[in-house]
Amino acid sequence: MTTEEKSDSLDAYLDDQLDAVEREAFERELDHNPGLMAEVEKQRTIDESIRRLFPPPPTERLMSRLPDWATVETEADATDLRVVPTAGSAGTKHSPLRQWLGLAAAIGICVFAGVRFARFSESNVAADYSTMAGAYRTEVARGFEPLWVCRDDAEFSGRFEKRFGQPLVLGNLPSNIQSIGMSYASIISDKTTYLLAKVDGEEVVVFVDSETHKGQSLPSGSGLNLYSRQIESLILYEVSRLDRAYLLDAFHIPVDKP
Repeated sequence: MTTEEKSDSLDAYLDDQLDAVEREAFERELDHNPGLMAEVEKQRTIDESIRRLFPPPPTERLMSRLPDWATVETEADATDLRVVPTAGSAGTKHSPLRQWLGLAAAIGICVFAGVRFARFSESNVAADYSTMAGAYRTEVARGFEPLWVCRDDAEFSGRFEKRFGQPLVLGNLPSNIQSIGMSYASIISDKTTYLLAKVDGEEVVVFVDSETHKGQSLPSGSGLNLYSRQIESLILYEVSRLDRAYLLDAFHIPVDKP
């Protein structure tokens, strides 16, 4: 995959524009490419900052205000002008939202000259995935948006089996517990995978890694609590502000049906 192809796939992935086959291929690439994973995290941080500064308009309004690239090229041909397609043209798989984010970023640079954007960034928690506490605060500050949402137990289990060689599923949860989605980053190791969830509206993150990384702790004064459980070759850490673990017991090894 070329650099340009990776860039296009990254944008389409973040905008949920890939089909099932393309999405699976891109996530396989993420599993083995820490650099690409870092680019995904960086772009998500940038997108979130732009969204907060320039909330996108409703889809109908957004579509009506974006250029019709096919019309632009037709009109250009009629006047014998040569138009070079750019990002967002008919030949590129960019969604209207991606075009809006690009336009908003350009407006932000031109109008604010970077001043308000810098102040905005300083007033928010900087992205920090060096520790579980840092990752928890980062995800909360970024709106608790996962990298992907598993469609079923098989996809959920398969994700862990691919990364750790050990399948893992999440059982039925009480009505007050909401499983939001999965993400991953180099936190405990370069394979750390974690679940974003909420218990009565309170953010909870369950980090999963190999048992070789058991014994992790949180820095004193973090204001967070840490609970752990080992399931065969995996170690699970539940991090939250709550006074007990709510999700650890819901994880289990899948039982093969006869």
